[in-house]
Amino acid sequence: MSVIAYDNSTLAFFLIDHDWNLQPRSVKFLLDIDYSRWTMTGSADGIGVSLNMKDVEKSVTFLTELQKGRAVAIYTAQGERLATFSLSGSFAAITSLFECWEAIAPNQDPFGNDADPFGSSADPFN
Repeated sequence: MSVIAYDNSTLAFFLIDHDWNLQPRSVKFLLDIDYSRWTMTGSADGIGVSLNMKDVEKSVTFLTELQKGRAVAIYTAQGERLATFSLSGSFAAITSLFECWEAIAPNQDPFGNDADPFGSSADPFN
């Protein structure tokens, strides 16, 4: 299992098993983080399944649940368990991922907030 964060605010999520021989197609699967269930649709091919999470709010919720969780279980859409992963150490790893993601995210307003040289509402001439 792997997660990658991109500077366009999307996440890529990968499940890899070297014993798989998946035909290229769309697949639905279930992912349980402790007792929270996520229904996901990804692209299968060869030894892996990948999906892009484009909804930033859902991506942050997903990462936060991974960060705080104890275990992840992956199931087929029919409920057959495929894998279980411990989330031991995930808090520190995902905290670093959030920090990196924030650092690479493009700034939408280079003149906004404290960096805005035109943002002062005080008029020195009145």
